[in-house]
This record gives sequence, structure tokens and C-alpha cells, in this order.
Amino acid sequence: MSDTFPNGYANRLITMTELRERHEPKMHPEYARRIFACIAAADGLVGIGGGWRSTATQAASHAKSPNTFAPPGSSFHESHSWSSGVEAYAAVDTVGRHGQHQQAWNWMRDHAGRFGLCTFWNVNGEPWHTQFVDLPKGAKSWKAAGRPDPPPFAVAGEQAADTPRSDFGDWPANDGKPAVSLGWHGDLVTYVQQVIADHAGGRITVDGDFGPKTLGRVRDVQFVAEVATSGIVDWQGTWQFIDGLAGHDRTSSEASPAPSASSPPVEEVADGSYWVQRGDSPWAVAQRVFGDGSRYEEFEPPDPAEPGFAAADHAIRLPGVAGRTTEVAVGDGRRTLIGRLYPDRAWSDLAERFVDLNGGEHRTLMPGDVVFLDAPD
Repeated sequence: MSDTFPNGYANRLITMTELRERHEPKMHPEYARRIFACIAAADGLVGIGGGWRSTATQAASHAKSPNTFAPPGSSFHESHSWSSGVEAYAAVDTVGRHGQHQQAWNWMRDHAGRFGLCTFWNVNGEPWHTQFVDLPKGAKSWKAAGRPDPPPFAVAGEQAADTPRSDFGDWPANDGKPAVSLGWHGDLVTYVQQVIADHAGGRITVDGDFGPKTLGRVRDVQFVAEVATSGIVDWQGTWQFIDGLAGHDRTSSEASPAPSASSPPVEEVADGSYWVQRGDSPWAVAQRVFGDGSRYEEFEPPDPAEPGFAAADHAIRLPGVAGRTTEVAVGDGRRTLIGRLYPDRAWSDLAERFVDLNGGEHRTLMPGDVVFLDAPD
């Protein structure tokens, strides 16, 4: 671990103790806890260029560059009275070691959310500006909200015992992740790729680069999740779905929708069904259904009048594969159907299996179609 960190725009390297002595005295204590934990995690790459500003300095800076500096009284770089009685500022501008500013800002873009912080990369093109993620972005909005203090945030490495964890470390429970899209790179992209590789059908290279192939797989996942297939991993449903696959159950977003009174009935069946897809073979289907291609002989011989595996887009029986069936109604999507079949389970836990059994990611379910899902473990 590095024992020096950049400070100021001249990029002088100082110790963490010196960095804190320079910037912490007027800083909100919760912000100080988050920002210095974040800087320490960057291992010497990230430091503080500018922190606290007096109201006079803010006014002079705004007068000189009104498009860069906020009017006095509306920047978190200034001291404000918080509802707790604290008089403090809560924003810094970061810099990179030895002039590696872009690398430092890229690191902050990918990691700040793990520490309850956000950068203004996507706000007004200021990737250096860093403030609380869980408060209004503007000081005016914050004042209108009653000048609230932020709640304690379990920063990376300091999670409370009851904080959800998974094989993916702190990422799934981190509600401060920024949207990531084509052209991004870093640990956040690696996390998305690894979740898709492990829990959403694979077919993706885990390399930390959000290129065209990752874009395609993200859109596939969005199709399954029934959110806009924008290719952007954001909080319009995609992060919730990815985090759910990774093991973090956000009750509000992961719970299966409750079936309505007018929904088609659900039937328990001893023999399930599989919707044959283009290119399927008995071995491939056995691999998909049982996880073992050599079990293809367990399939019931198709009726001579049925095409079996010789053609796509029809159902075949799965003898001995018990589960539940229901009919697709007008307006039903995959999430609704999974919720109807297994209302006590998080729908994202069953989404991949549902898609595998019912025609793959590109089948359009039509009213009157019958879908099947076997009993979850």
C-alpha cells in the first residue's frame, strides 16, 4: 500500500495523516470517513486537488468562470449548516498521482459508489468533483429538503454484519454504482461481465472492457429482465437485475409480482415441456434440461406425427420433470409469468431457467401459449 498521496494541483505527495490534517478539520465527519477510505483504497493514485472554499472565494471564482463554478451559497465546497448542527463542507476535487488525472478520475468513476460517493462525470462533465451519493446533488435542493445529514454508509471493507454479501464482494449491495455503457472499462464492467458469465448464460469474455460483445449480452439480459434494451447498465432495472443474479435481494425490485385474481390458473404437472429452438438436438436439450447431455435417452420418443427435434418452434414433453404450467395472457411478460408460477421466489433466481425451457431469449410469448417451469431447488 502506498504511504503517500497527491495533494493540490502542483501534485505534491504527502502522507495520509498530512492529507487529513489539511482537509478534514472543516469537512463533514461522515464525508471525511467516506472520502479518505476511498482515497486509501486507490493506493496512492487518487488525492485531493481542492477542498474547502470560503464564500468569498466561491463568489470570486463564479464571477471569473460562471460556467465552471456554482454561485456562492450553492456549492458543497463551502461550509453549510447541517441539520445535526455541524458546520461543514462536503465535496472535493480529486487529482491523480504524477499528473495521472484521467486514470484517477476513471478509478473514481468505477469505485466511488462503493464508498457512498459519486462523481460528476455524468452530471456536468466534472469527473474530479466528488460528493455524497445519497443526498440531493445540488446544495439548493439539499437546503430545500431540510439540510439533512447523510446516514452512516457501510463503505467497502467496513460492511456491517447484516449487510448482504456474495461471491462478488461489495458490488451487489452498493446502491451508488453509476450507469456503465459502451466504452467503459474497469472493475464495474468486470463485475457485470462476471455475473453474466456465472448466472446469465455465459457467452461473454470477462476482461473489464465494455465493447460491442458485452453490449450485446447486456441487451440480452435486459430482454430477459423485461427492461428497456438500451445496452446501458443503469438503475432503470438493469442494476437491480444484475445485483439480484449476484445474490443481493432488493425486496422492492426482486420480489416476484403478485398474480392478479384474473390471471390464468397454474397447474402442477408431473411431466414438463421444452420449447424446441433452432439448432437443438437431443444431446443439447439434455444438457440444457438436466445438465448432462448423455441423458438424452430419457426423453420420451416423439409422436410420429410430431417433428421432434427435426424442426423448431414447438413443444416436446419432458417425462418425469415435474413443475408448473400456466397460460400466457394478454400483457404477460416473463417476470409476470415467473411470479405467477412461483410467487414465493425472487423472479431473477428463476429467469435463466424459465428462458431456457420456453424458447430462449428471442422467442416472443403470445397469448394462449403454455409455459412450463420445473420446481426450483
